[in-house]
Amino acid sequence: MPKKAQTKIACEYFNWNLFARDGVYYADGRMNTTKLGKHSLYTRDRDQAMRNLRGLDRRMAIQQKVIQPTQQDYRIEVSISDGWDRYLQYCRRPNVTGGVSSTTFNRYHAVRDKHLAFCAKQNIATWNQVDEKTLLAYSSWLHKSSYSNASIYLECTLVKQVIKWFIEKEKALPESRRIHMKLQRSDESDAYCYRPDEVQAMIDQCRSQPKLAWLADLIITLAATGMRIGEAIALRWNDIDFVSGMITLPDNRHSGRHMKAGAIRATKGRRGRSLPIHSSLRPLLETMAHNPDGLVFAGPKGRRLKADVVRNIFIREVLKPLRLKFPTPAGEIGFEHGRLHSFRHYFISQAFLGGASEGEIRSWVDHRDSRIIERYRRLRSEDARRKMEQIKFFGGHPNKLPKPEQGAVGTNDESKVSWAVDLPDVPDRRQGNTYSEVPAHVNGRGENPRKAEVA
Repeated sequence: MPKKAQTKIACEYFNWNLFARDGVYYADGRMNTTKLGKHSLYTRDRDQAMRNLRGLDRRMAIQQKVIQPTQQDYRIEVSISDGWDRYLQYCRRPNVTGGVSSTTFNRYHAVRDKHLAFCAKQNIATWNQVDEKTLLAYSSWLHKSSYSNASIYLECTLVKQVIKWFIEKEKALPESRRIHMKLQRSDESDAYCYRPDEVQAMIDQCRSQPKLAWLADLIITLAATGMRIGEAIALRWNDIDFVSGMITLPDNRHSGRHMKAGAIRATKGRRGRSLPIHSSLRPLLETMAHNPDGLVFAGPKGRRLKADVVRNIFIREVLKPLRLKFPTPAGEIGFEHGRLHSFRHYFISQAFLGGASEGEIRSWVDHRDSRIIERYRRLRSEDARRKMEQIKFFGGHPNKLPKPEQGAVGTNDESKVSWAVDLPDVPDRRQGNTYSEVPAHVNGRGENPRKAEVA
């Protein structure tokens, strides 16, 4: 492949190599004492590329604290592509200084790709053009592309966050570019929550096939601990203490020794946690074979599990074969929409039904915010009925009437009295008024306007 033709440009503060890739101009500043990286100039026109390069040179001088920014510097426009690259590079700073995890970084990168595609279609070239109106248009574009409200909230929030960073940290945008549009976050979850009979059927489905025995063990662990799939496949035997009956999930992202050993483990909540081993899980763990790598779970050939691979196998080998046994009504969310994360919802719901307090559950599943717990909590209809039946509202049976005395209500027909009490007021459509079908001497209205037949 021929080497790209590059032109060395000496700007006011740094030296740059200017070159074109697929017709778009780029500037490479890695030859400087301070490595300045490679940046898109976001144009196919050479004259415009030179103007953008001078702006880039000054921005990098401000960023490297070679010069102090002035009010005029706020007028230097930052391209959409270059802005995302700068922000994502900032996100990759060390964890101790507030950098994000690799999972979060990958999620941000996916947002960047969609936002770049939107801006290209709308001819939005710089962050100076991003305002409340364009953010609203972006949210509508995502909605038309069938993204969920949760995804739209995340993506629009991140765009607002990038602009805030350029205003407060980079000093590359003036305060007037800040977006104040409020976004509404839904506290509801449309994720499916399994039932106990469905979980048992999934376990039986895996046990019926020797090659899926490992998946049955994993399902039992997810259902009895509420772990995330990433936490479960990274679980090590050193995390399990059979003496105390506890499982500990560490967060050692700040450990120098683990970093050197390449054994960094991080939880989503950025802190370790412990949870008790349930009596139904303990016999399984005590009889499982120990793998040489120290991990609790491994694939059928002893290989290390990957979350995406487990998800695909779970859908193909478990959910799809059981769809007919647990059919999902058209237009509703049901069993076939469940995923591995649904076991986390299941654990929280069962823990609530079992009498665990909200504080205990938050500690077990690593959630500081009770709002998230309420979002995951689900009482299925049969569980709700059972809970309702446990509540005592009356001293006796409210529908059981005492035997009326002779002449108490002006009739000897007890069946008529009982029948009349159970009926509500009935509207008379012919006369436009409402009357009761209780006998006339009961309601005190004189003659009953409509005599009812009593079986």
